[in-house]
Amino acid sequence: MGLSFDQCEMFGFNFKAQNGIFDHSSFYKVRLPGFQAQNCSFKNVDFTEAILKEAHFKGSDFTNAIFERTELEKADLLNTSNLRLDPEVNLIKQAKLDLEALPGLLTKFSLNIKQ
Repeated sequence: MGLSFDQCEMFGFNFKAQNGIFDHSSFYKVRLPGFQAQNCSFKNVDFTEAILKEAHFKGSDFTNAIFERTELEKADLLNTSNLRLDPEVNLIKQAKLDLEALPGLLTKFSLNIKQ
């Protein structure tokens, strides 16, 4: 069972996580600008309509995570794995991404990308 951060009173709420497990959690419509979660697991997490501007997710795993209308402007997504998000639906302006993350941004186009 994951945590339902969307059910929390978020006024003044902010925290940092390292090597944490947030699998099956919901961040639906949560406002956590500057959120820091390094080397964390976000498997099957719902980030729909979350505001995560300038968040730091270095080294985190996003297997089956849902990003819909999520604000990730200036977010640090370096060294993440299994990141799948549509740049046409999510705000990712000036986000930091590795070259290896690009296929996850193009998933909806069913391209066969080779290196």
